Amino acid sequence: MKKTYFMVGLVMAVSCSMTMSSCFGSFNLTRKLYSWNQSIGDKWIQEIAFIALGCVGVYGIVSFADVVVLNTIEFWSGSNPVASGEIKVKGHNGEDFLVSRDANGATVTNANGDVVRFDYNEADKSWSVSSADMDAVKFMTLVDDNHVQAIGIDGAMHTYTLDQAGVMAYSAAVAPAMMANR
Repeated sequence: MKKTYFMVGLVMAVSCSMTMSSCFGSFNLTRKLYSWNQSIGDKWIQEIAFIALGCVGVYGIVSFADVVVLNTIEFWSGSNPVASGEIKVKGHNGEDFLVSRDANGATVTNANGDVVRFDYNEADKSWSVSSADMDAVKFMTLVDDNHVQAIGIDGAMHTYTLDQAGVMAYSAAVAPAMMANR
């Protein structure tokens, strides 16, 4: 019972501190993710990337980090730490990650020093992921102006049309992975 009162009190205190502090930050991390997503192709590729990143919780983590952590730091210090090019985020399990972006993609490093690299290949218009334990694996390729190939939860590449039906088909195909990561 005491734990319940404590949790209710904690939620109320956090809610009050967020709503009464008049703390509205620049949301640089969310803006950078949005800019990157907007730069990777037409609206259908952007939507597929949005769904894929949603599957692994990137948008939720980025939003939470911006609203709760970075916004508070910006409010008290006057500067947003995202401006440095490297971003620290906390995963859904509480693990810390460092994300750094460059002209070819992004590198994600966890607290243990494990590194995952995401690279864009301009020549074949594909995205790949790699790590020390894994060679680069393409997970999405632009086939033409109307089709994209994306890796499914079965590990195989599937072709989707770049329209609402294709995005819905991709979303349905990765829904089990989205539910497993919650």
